[in-house]
Amino acid sequence: MNWASSGPPSQLEVTKHNQITLCTKAADIAEYMNEYFISKVQNILSNLNEVSMNLNGCRKIMDGRQISLSLSFVKVETVRKLLRGLKPKTSSDSS
Repeated sequence: MNWASSGPPSQLEVTKHNQITLCTKAADIAEYMNEYFISKVQNILSNLNEVSMNLNGCRKIMDGRQISLSLSFVKVETVRKLLRGLKPKTSSDSS
């Protein structure tokens, strides 16, 4: 989207029915951006193969790959410490 400054965009070029329109109303910009991102997710979901929740199905997909996953216990205090160390300006919600 090539935003030059921080904060929300003040205008957005939208192509609809082969015509380019310049939107300047915040509500319209938000609606077009919402539609855009929803359509992206729907497109990704439509291209995913259905994977059974059966563990054997996962093993079949991962067979022959050099990937591993391990989980370990993490103390609540460790998570709190990491969360407190996050910079509010770079998080998605600073409230």
